[in-house]
Amino acid sequence: MTRVPVSSIQRRRQIISRAVAGIFLTLFSHSLSARQNLSVATDQWPPFRILTQQNQFTGFDIELLHGLSKHTGIDFSVQRFPWARALKRMEYGQVNMMSGLAFTFERSQYIDYVKPAYFYCNPAFYIPKHSDYDIESYDDLYHHSVGYVIDSAYFEPFDSDQQIFKKGLATERQLINMLAKGRIAVMVGTDCQVDYEISDLKLWHKIKKAQYVPNSHVALYLGISKYYANEELKQKLREGLLTMFRNGEISALKLKYFGISQH
Repeated sequence: MTRVPVSSIQRRRQIISRAVAGIFLTLFSHSLSARQNLSVATDQWPPFRILTQQNQFTGFDIELLHGLSKHTGIDFSVQRFPWARALKRMEYGQVNMMSGLAFTFERSQYIDYVKPAYFYCNPAFYIPKHSDYDIESYDDLYHHSVGYVIDSAYFEPFDSDQQIFKKGLATERQLINMLAKGRIAVMVGTDCQVDYEISDLKLWHKIKKAQYVPNSHVALYLGISKYYANEELKQKLREGLLTMFRNGEISALKLKYFGISQH
């Protein structure tokens, strides 16, 4: 049996230790340089999410995500789903995030909201322009069929009011076209989006806002599926949002898409 000198054993151990350390250092460096990628489920909702002819999204929310990517080092992969299905995918952990989310208690069971809100809208009701009726108070809603987008949140008590006859559709654009054709009597929406869409469709000559204005507002948030949410990620996104507020990027987006500088 040949005996190996102690010094040779020590040298071999040093070589092995350095090799192992090098491997761990390489892996650690790679983990630091690797960018996190979050999937974002969404649907068309102009001007926040506008689908181009090339089937790509642009708009307020998309530019917001680009800004957040710059400030946080997170990449965002936008995937299109109908709104109700996007919420289900959040509930089951099949996607990481959504944007343009109004807060509801039900959603908060499977979504962590990133604060602050990045935009505020107001709920509004719309009727045919030359109709012989108006919505002057909440009680008037009980006399009409009210169109709404399935799984959207507007305000209470409307959202949970089962005495109002409601007709649910997939998108605001469908509701607007039906209202313009007189196929529904009233529709509800958030003014920041519906006003933009009616203007884009050039339908203000057929549609008007109802007199009744709910005393409420709709705050829009980013939200993370609770399957993936953690304090570090939420804090990173929050700090990115606050940076965009402080340096005027969000104000610039509001001016670009709405002609306002909302605070």
